[in-house]
Parts: sequence; C-alpha cells; structure tokens
Amino acid sequence: MKKLCIGVPRDYFVEGMQKDVEKVTREAIGHIKKMGAKMIDISLPHTEYAVPTYYLVATAEASSNLARYDGVKYGYRAKALTLQEMYRKTRGEGFGREVKRRIMLGTFVLSSGYYDAYYKKASQVRTLVKKDFEEAFRKCDLIVTPTSPTTAFKLGEKLNDPLQMYLSDIFTISTNLAALPGLVLPCGFDQKGLPVGLQILGPHFKEENIFHLAYAYEQSTEWHKRKPKL
Repeated sequence: MKKLCIGVPRDYFVEGMQKDVEKVTREAIGHIKKMGAKMIDISLPHTEYAVPTYYLVATAEASSNLARYDGVKYGYRAKALTLQEMYRKTRGEGFGREVKRRIMLGTFVLSSGYYDAYYKKASQVRTLVKKDFEEAFRKCDLIVTPTSPTTAFKLGEKLNDPLQMYLSDIFTISTNLAALPGLVLPCGFDQKGLPVGLQILGPHFKEENIFHLAYAYEQSTEWHKRKPKL
C-alpha cells in the first residue's frame, strides 16, 4: 500500500459509544497500520458542536430551498378552491413529518430577531469545524473514524425521538460542514451481527488517496463480502 500518514481523532471515540463499534473500528485501524500506514493521534476539538451546528444550517437551507414547493410551479399540487387553500394543502399533504419539522425549525432560525443568535452563530462554528480539519490535514494525508457511535437501530425505533436520531450523525456531519470528500466501507460486525462502518476522510482534491486506502483495505479483508442477517 502507498505509504500514507493517517490521523485518528481522539474526539470521535466518545463516552457512550457502543463498545462493539469501538472495538471493531480500532481493530480496523490496527489492520491498516499493519498494512504499512503511519497512524498518528489528532484532535478535532469542535466535533462536539457539529450536531447542533449542522441542524441549524441544514434546516435553514431546507426552509429556504423548499419554499418553492407551494403547488404553483414545482412538484405536487393539492386540489383546492382558493390559492391560499392550495398552498396550505399542498405543503401539508406533500411534505412528511420530518420535512415539516426541518422547515419549521429553519424558518425559526432565519426569522427576524433570531438570525444572529442561531444561523449566524452556527455559520461561525462551521468555520471553526472547517479549520479543525485544515489543521489536521497539515499533519496527515487522511483521517479514519467510526461512522456512527452505534450500529443500526430498528426501523421506526427513533421516529418519536428525533433528537436521538440526529445524534447518530455526529461522526459524519462534520464532513459535510467542512465540505470534504469522504467514503464509508464495512469493517466488521457487532455481537448482534449488525455491520460496522469505517469512515475515511481526505482533504479537497485528494480523493485518489481515499480510494487507494479503501481499495487496499478491501483487498486485504473479507468484510465487504459478508452481509448481515435480515
């Protein structure tokens, strides 16, 4: 394998993380080290703010973007007798519960009197997250992390607790905030037979290193050939 320096962020192995996920991920990191990569410890200190930052920025963008779907030019149109009724019914029937939740939150954070306190502040924190990665990539070629603190939850299990569902994104949304390329591949299973993913992140325009490491790892393991029991 091409000699790469790979950073492992200590901030991604958090308290409350599923033990099987941590064990499998660290075994995968150890395997990559045996393949010839140089592993170093790094820190991405603003990771803990990634979830609230992302869901403020993303919901604001969703609110703005989805405003066009009012039944006039785009998408679904509900039958109604008046224009106002058509707007209400179109958006009420055409959007699911989660979409409506994000539109409402996004509209709130963009509203007069709250913009500076929420959206503007979230944009500033996004810059700090981006700078964390820029600093890390001065020391290493790639970063490897767990994909999620837990394995998959049951279908519909967290629908009534969206906050817990959002927290599952803690290791992946920093990549989106920093606009970085990333890839996830299987690296093992927990005791229940559910798959665990390894996330590989790289700097801008260095996708070839991500693909190189992912391919080398797949060629030396069998995880990508195994499927969980349904």
